[in-house]
Amino acid sequence: MMQWTEVVKQAAFKATEVHTRLGSKWDEAKSIDIFSIIEKENIVLMVQPLGNLAGAFIPSQEKGVPPGILINGNLPLAKQRYSAAHEYCHYLSGDEMSTDTESELFDMGAYKRSDSERIAEVFAARFLMPRPLVLSIMSKLGVTKNKLSPESVYSLSLRLGVSYQAMTNQLCSFEMITRQKRDALLRIKPKQIKGLLGAEGLEDSWNDVWVLNQSNNGEWIQPRPGDSIIIEMHENPSSGFVWKCKENVHINCVSKNWISTDGSIGSVGIRRFIFQASQEGFTNLEMYYSRPWVEKEFLEVAIFKLLIQGKRLGVSEKWLTGEAV
Repeated sequence: MMQWTEVVKQAAFKATEVHTRLGSKWDEAKSIDIFSIIEKENIVLMVQPLGNLAGAFIPSQEKGVPPGILINGNLPLAKQRYSAAHEYCHYLSGDEMSTDTESELFDMGAYKRSDSERIAEVFAARFLMPRPLVLSIMSKLGVTKNKLSPESVYSLSLRLGVSYQAMTNQLCSFEMITRQKRDALLRIKPKQIKGLLGAEGLEDSWNDVWVLNQSNNGEWIQPRPGDSIIIEMHENPSSGFVWKCKENVHINCVSKNWISTDGSIGSVGIRRFIFQASQEGFTNLEMYYSRPWVEKEFLEVAIFKLLIQGKRLGVSEKWLTGEAV
């Protein structure tokens, strides 16, 4: 069995090699679209309930027959993405058929399997959370290594499309946090963090809370239907200017209120909007800072790019229509 350092070296090299081939860009600070990457390799990607299996890789059985990757449709989207990256590594490595249970993939303390499985596990983390992308998103969030709080790690995990646990472990592997800090962060559960951020507007406990402000103007987020989107904008009502949101069929406004920063009359405060993502698809969430009685005159405009995505099920339409043949 390989030394762990060699496992990490091989997995990291493979992840970097693929990103180089794909021409991945980090300045957009978008999560890695692992499903599209897999399908562009002409691999059949099937998402369906799989019992206690997280995923499986099925190599090509004969010439002209494409390989396949199975993903458990009952898993949360972040775990589906992680499973897909793991199985994609088996494809890249030319491995034999592999099946992976949830405990094997997500219980790191019990992970003592073959070298190919260990490499695939590290690859999944390095591929979905490459250091340049992590640093790019940290910069856009205004987060430094010394300010990695549970809330900021949670926000990082959302933007990278991974679980809070995976994000915390990856920050430790990059030596951005100590093992002690990692253990302390993992003792705090995402449900607690969502409660601190404000869970109003969540469809259920599996949905997430996205927090945005003026500094996130122009950025991408990829919420799921039922997620809560909190937008906090600086506002001084005494000036006559207030923030308003353009109506949008993809989101519902759950509430909006103004919060004074110091409690005094006429002070600058925060206008806090809470939206719920409802309809899948791409949309711009447009915010305007204006005087209500003056049309089309804006002191400030903020546009947040939303790709609202649901969980997949079945196979890509191209396999059903024969486009992939």
